[in-house]
Amino acid sequence: MPYKSRGLRATWSEMDMKRAVNAVIVYGKSNVKASKQFGIPLETLRRKVLIAHKGDGVEKKLGRSTVLSAADEEQLCGVILQMESQYGRPKPPKFNFFKTINHVIKSINAFTLSVNAFTHSINQLAN
Repeated sequence: MPYKSRGLRATWSEMDMKRAVNAVIVYGKSNVKASKQFGIPLETLRRKVLIAHKGDGVEKKLGRSTVLSAADEEQLCGVILQMESQYGRPKPPKFNFFKTINHVIKSINAFTLSVNAFTHSINQLAN
């Protein structure tokens, strides 16, 4: 069965969301009234209010969360740029490129695990 879009996603602005969350938290307006006033879906506003109560921001984030942390991504970019400078820019098919990236990520994870195990061993010897 083909996918049917349910409409536009996140047609509200980040500023409207901040105003709506502020109206609910600071001024005690109900979620329903703030949702209607600022044109934000009710469940989205409820979720953002809960997040704001925990002390996090109400930034507009669409899509899935990232797999790599910013530091891991920066490290991966450095490895790729270093490989490019040494061997030139490869032009493999897409599936080979993704396999290569996956291999690099696994190598970084294995290295991190090795370092952690080594650090743990040193700490045990020190105690």
